[in-house]
Amino acid sequence: MFTQGFGFVAKTKKQVFTVVPVGMLHLPSGRLVIGTAYDSFPLTRLAPSGIFSVEASLATVSDDESRIAGVRIVFSGEPVATWEVADGDFGSARGFAAPDGLYIDAQLLPALQVYIEESTSPDEWYYDPPKKEGKTWQVACFAPDDDRPETCTMFGTNSYNNDGPYISYWGLDANGTPAMLVTDLKLVD
Repeated sequence: MFTQGFGFVAKTKKQVFTVVPVGMLHLPSGRLVIGTAYDSFPLTRLAPSGIFSVEASLATVSDDESRIAGVRIVFSGEPVATWEVADGDFGSARGFAAPDGLYIDAQLLPALQVYIEESTSPDEWYYDPPKKEGKTWQVACFAPDDDRPETCTMFGTNSYNNDGPYISYWGLDANGTPAMLVTDLKLVD
């Protein structure tokens, strides 16, 4: 899904993938939280700490429509040797089901909550950061305040029907170290 220009036929229509950079994600503690701004949970495995690239995989579903097939955080350029379900609370692959998703460091989650609570509209925080957008998709990466680098990545899940759960997977290198985290948005069966 993250191979630029890769194509396949689904339901007699050829779909082609395009990889779009979303922005950079600051993970000072490596305690990665995924979900939505109102329903998020920390992952059990620690991610590396640092600032990492986030990319969206777009699938062309018609001549005038592209949708997000998945989103990933790239921790290193090492090849993935194994995949592991990214579990959260109680060791389950909980995933999330919502029209929007996010990645954020647990240490920075309180700053995001303050930013949301101080917005004049419940949805204002979602529309405030600059977005990259295209045919029915949008993504954003922003900082809850001016003193921090980008801290939160948001992305649309193509659905307003809560048809998740959208499960995330750790891509581990040969040493068992996270090379990436991928969230599958269930666009491709």
